[in-house]
Amino acid sequence: MRPGKVKLELTNTDHNLSGLILHSDELPDELTLEQLPLRLSGMQLLHHPDYKRLFGDRVISERERVKIRAITIMFTDITGSTRMYETLGDTKAYNIVRDHFEIFFESIEKFGGKVIKTIGDAVMASFISNEQAIMAVAGAVACLREYNSTRQPQEWIQVKIGIHRGTALLVNLNNSIDYFGSTVNKAARIQNLSKSDEVSFSEEVYSDQAFLSALKTAGVSEIHKRVEDLKGIQGAQVAYTARINTQSVIPLSSKLVAEKS
Repeated sequence: MRPGKVKLELTNTDHNLSGLILHSDELPDELTLEQLPLRLSGMQLLHHPDYKRLFGDRVISERERVKIRAITIMFTDITGSTRMYETLGDTKAYNIVRDHFEIFFESIEKFGGKVIKTIGDAVMASFISNEQAIMAVAGAVACLREYNSTRQPQEWIQVKIGIHRGTALLVNLNNSIDYFGSTVNKAARIQNLSKSDEVSFSEEVYSDQAFLSALKTAGVSEIHKRVEDLKGIQGAQVAYTARINTQSVIPLSSKLVAEKS
């Protein structure tokens, strides 16, 4: 109702009882997060496996763009895949690549991530936290090493991985959720810094204490700090590269961080 004096005239035509409740539209003090009932944020919902299963075809319109304040983007790629196709032939190499996809897809979903798309032999995935991303990496690398232990060296799957966190645009591309922006570009460029079975990550990811704790849990043989020029990104960028050792857990300390010349 508008402010000021209002005249209400009510007629009861259907029931022998009638009444009127007046409610003042005044909100209490703002509730804290702890006082609110359990809930899922929009990003948590998008990353929930049941949402993908039940509502995977429900996407925003092609005209809409949603600005995401913070999302962790991971890129993976197989090293030496061209040589694998030449050595093993297209059919056998393709089947190995499919095995690699299955291993990564399972690990990404297990640790709360969402597979965004595949690009050739590469996988792009998103996570709500940096911690989830590195645990998914460690899980996948462990499975790949077990996979490789039963095969000839020319059939081994070795991957290089990059992780970056920042803002992004959530869009609808080909009736599927996708991300665009500098965060995505930087994550892809950081992945190119890695060699076989290495993961590289940005300064934004390295500064996350939960991420460092997850690195310790996963097992880290060494972390190298590096300053690199990344294609398409202005200015030198600080990044870090580590090798995941899934067979043992090595304490993480400041001594593990070494400047790469």
